[in-house]
Amino acid sequence: MGNNHWHLHGSITIRTTGPTGHAVGALSVFQDFSGANPFLADTQSATLDTTGTLTVDLTASIADFTQAENVTCDQLTILLN
Repeated sequence: MGNNHWHLHGSITIRTTGPTGHAVGALSVFQDFSGANPFLADTQSATLDTTGTLTVDLTASIADFTQAENVTCDQLTILLN
């Protein structure tokens, strides 16, 4: 896969709220190499209770083979409407 930077793009949308709220999310992975195809993932959905406190937990891990790899969050946006 070379020495290219990888980017994870994700989106989670809360479609309905309440004790049986509905969330839909999607992820895709890209790399800086212009000839590479993106790794797209199917949309996933889940039921969640939005009536209580909701915590956002962003975690990442990587197999650091060369001791030079790292995971960095360049941009995180949370919109509450």
